[in-house]
Amino acid sequence: MTDILLDKGVREYKEGKACVYFLANEDAFSQLGYKVMLSQKVPGLLKAIRLKHNGQTEFVYLTKGYQTFQTLLPTLHRGSVFALCCKVVETILAIKNQGFLLPENIDASVDRVYFDPMTHKAFLVYLPLSAGEENSERQFEGAARRLLLQFIKMADAVSSEKEKSVVNALLQGASDFETIGQMLREATGESSPTAKTGKLSLSSMNPNLPLKVTMDRELLRIGRKKDNDFVLDFTNQISRLHCVIYQQADTFFVR
Repeated sequence: MTDILLDKGVREYKEGKACVYFLANEDAFSQLGYKVMLSQKVPGLLKAIRLKHNGQTEFVYLTKGYQTFQTLLPTLHRGSVFALCCKVVETILAIKNQGFLLPENIDASVDRVYFDPMTHKAFLVYLPLSAGEENSERQFEGAARRLLLQFIKMADAVSSEKEKSVVNALLQGASDFETIGQMLREATGESSPTAKTGKLSLSSMNPNLPLKVTMDRELLRIGRKKDNDFVLDFTNQISRLHCVIYQQADTFFVR
């Protein structure tokens, strides 16, 4: 957990597949921040449940189905770490730009950042707390830079000049997170968060079975079950979820 959260009287422990934080200082709780969290209008916030235990406020964050960077690392190819870092920065900026939330209340610890193993979207622990000291935002930015550098070091992934530029910018600490995000997108082959990449089309090799699937989204589920994005229900030999196709930067993967 970051020093900022410790200074605000936050403590934590692990319970099964959930992270539990409790407030040693009840005055630090922000009702407005909690309402914004519940609204689910900010992408990338882990869902949390507020409880009372022994008179103290607890927040239970549901992490089932997500993976930490360390557990996800063995499945990643070399360049994926910069795409993951980019998603973390985009989530931080979404929280910052929301207006009612404070980035300093994010737990920027390596083992408290979670990813969807299918889409690699980042999910962060945000605690609904009131503002801290005047330099809290600067302290958080330092913690977030160290977090990204730890991810890159764990993956041993630096090779291109653009990737080296990202590392140097993080080490120097002069660039804001909007700039860092843009540098990460360039390192992964993206020009902006909404940049369009080429579409992937899959066609059947059987002329008697004319099928064509166009990858027109970030993640596509294919299978026999009706709630898949593309349904193949002409034979029971196809499983309910046959495969998942997803895109990272300009590369497509199948699981």
